[in-house]
Amino acid sequence: MTPAERIEQKTKKNANRRQINHRQRQRGKGLLRLQTRISRYAHSKATLLSQTEGKNLTQIYELAILDQATSDREQLPTPHIAVVNGELFGTMAIDPWMPTSTVQKLDAIIHTGKYRNRIMAMSALVSAYCDKVM
Repeated sequence: MTPAERIEQKTKKNANRRQINHRQRQRGKGLLRLQTRISRYAHSKATLLSQTEGKNLTQIYELAILDQATSDREQLPTPHIAVVNGELFGTMAIDPWMPTSTVQKLDAIIHTGKYRNRIMAMSALVSAYCDKVM
């Protein structure tokens, strides 16, 4: 093994160790990583709201979930109209750290049966919350 390969391997090992330590610290704080996808349309609304309100996207996603957590199945927002072309077409991955209770509330909303999947649920919640606040 050449010295350059050893340095590269050591760098990767240290980066992996830092990631593991960060995850352990976040779990120690009672946070879970919400790994899901969201429509670019809903994300653009959240980004606009974060710029006007001065909050970060994680806070907006959390507030959107908590806003609808106590609603009945009939009161949950309907999914927004699908964007078929342009730069707002498609979905994107998000993975903010959220409290365990918030992630469990999102799972409860998803299991109500109103939404086909997690992407539609999260996009509908964020879009409706942004429309309500703006």
